[in-house]
Amino acid sequence: MSRDFMVAALVTGRRGSKGFPNKNIHPVHGIPLTEFPIKYAKSCAAVDQVYVSTDCPEIKEIGIRNNCKVIDRPPELCTDVSSHYEVMSHGLEHITGELGQTPDLIVILLSNCAILKNGLIDEGIKLLKNDLKLDSCATVSEFPEYNVTRAMKIRGGLLEPFIPRDYLGVEGSDRYAPGKTYFCDSGAYIVRPHCLQASSSKFAYEWLGDRCKPLIQE
Repeated sequence: MSRDFMVAALVTGRRGSKGFPNKNIHPVHGIPLTEFPIKYAKSCAAVDQVYVSTDCPEIKEIGIRNNCKVIDRPPELCTDVSSHYEVMSHGLEHITGELGQTPDLIVILLSNCAILKNGLIDEGIKLLKNDLKLDSCATVSEFPEYNVTRAMKIRGGLLEPFIPRDYLGVEGSDRYAPGKTYFCDSGAYIVRPHCLQASSSKFAYEWLGDRCKPLIQE
């Protein structure tokens, strides 16, 4: 398969969750959880092919039923301490080998994400196609109650500000005092392949590169 502009979606999910056993295949309104991101990816006009990376037979079956291609995730990438970055990089390597070309964009979706605003992935793909300086797009949600001024740590059995108040230069305890605060909500990441081939980034999520456009979920 060779196209002028190739977009592949990669849905990642494994078995063996301890906090919520079998969460990725847990039924939500009668539908296995992992089927939601799969169907969302399949509905995107700009996505050429959907892949599912997993070690779970049930997830594999769900992927095949929805005409996805399955990537067998190796055991070393299926542990509690496995890096999601490495899982995505492994997926990209497999996809590139199968397609015979490196896709221009990779859409990353997590198996446990059931809610995603309609049209966001196609919007993100369009943004990246039109602005070659962007490294990625990521869905974000506003959580002002968890802004940086309210973060704390425990030292010597007592609470302390995670970042000293005078360093931040913010007055008051209002949740909007530092301005709007956004967090990646793990709905979707749309990245250029180089973001999965080099882990240099100013973000904690190293696959975002340095120039990431927000896709705001409201």
